[in-house]
Amino acid sequence: MRKLLLVLCLLLLPTLALAGGLSGLLGTSAPVPDPADIIGYAPTFFEEEVLCQGVMYTSFAYPMPEDMDAFMAEYAALAASAGYTVTPSTLPTDNGKQGPFAWCVSAGARHAWLVPDHMGCLLLMVNNDLAFAHMPTPVPTAPPTPAPTEYVAPSYSNDGASYPGDVPGRHVEYETVKVDCPGCVGGRCSVCNGTGTYRMYGEAVPCDRYCSACDGLGYIIQEKPVWVYD
Repeated sequence: MRKLLLVLCLLLLPTLALAGGLSGLLGTSAPVPDPADIIGYAPTFFEEEVLCQGVMYTSFAYPMPEDMDAFMAEYAALAASAGYTVTPSTLPTDNGKQGPFAWCVSAGARHAWLVPDHMGCLLLMVNNDLAFAHMPTPVPTAPPTPAPTEYVAPSYSNDGASYPGDVPGRHVEYETVKVDCPGCVGGRCSVCNGTGTYRMYGEAVPCDRYCSACDGLGYIIQEKPVWVYD
């Protein structure tokens, strides 16, 4: 029996190690704790799509706490309860120079940054892959649909001068023709290029694969005037 238990434990060790590695990489799925819960003021949207060392962030500005040490002690406790780790660090930069002092709020390989005294405020930079209460919700915009234009067929006299009315010996008739859709190429949506998704605020947004102007046909139907002899 002891040998059987030992064998089972040895078999389970790689599985447990793999699970632990994935957990450390992915981190928590809980939202980033909101400093407003401690400060008492909602943030001001500061800047969108901030690229820092290949990672996209969205930043928010809060009033500076009167007692920063007391605020950080309380915020670190909120972060720990949500599965985040708060450590003192410096903000990463793309120019190789040392950035300003900041607290790193980490969840696995994803980070948020608390930067004190940034232009007189407390700046929170949140990785766009992390959930946060004040993240803007992407709103998909429909591709513009060209307004239909009324086509007036010109009438011509026998000498080539244009004037309204019928021409003796000829009259105008209309034939139905296919014309390339002015809102797309090949019937694919011009926003997502027919992939069905496009990115906004760092998130994938579902989109109709087909052009709404021609219903994915790639062409529209028009009436073309032609001269017909009597």
